[in-house]
Amino acid sequence: MGKTIDMTPTWTATAQMITTVVKHGTGDKEGICEEILNMGQLLDQYQYELKENEKWFNEYRTWYHKHKNFFSDYADFYKAWRASRKK
Repeated sequence: MGKTIDMTPTWTATAQMITTVVKHGTGDKEGICEEILNMGQLLDQYQYELKENEKWFNEYRTWYHKHKNFFSDYADFYKAWRASRKK
């Protein structure tokens, strides 16, 4: 099976191509407008996902700090219980 090479341009490269077309007046200007809108939608989606992940992580961190003593106490209890069974 052949190796796949990702040739997707970076955001910067795409923006450079778009600005070159706009500056020199060549190419499909309607396609350029569509691409700029597409880039904006992708960036908006990315920002939304970052915020959702940050919100989830903050909720998890809050939950963990509320319950970390339970896990620590349980680990101590389990170690003592295991030690008592070995005798």
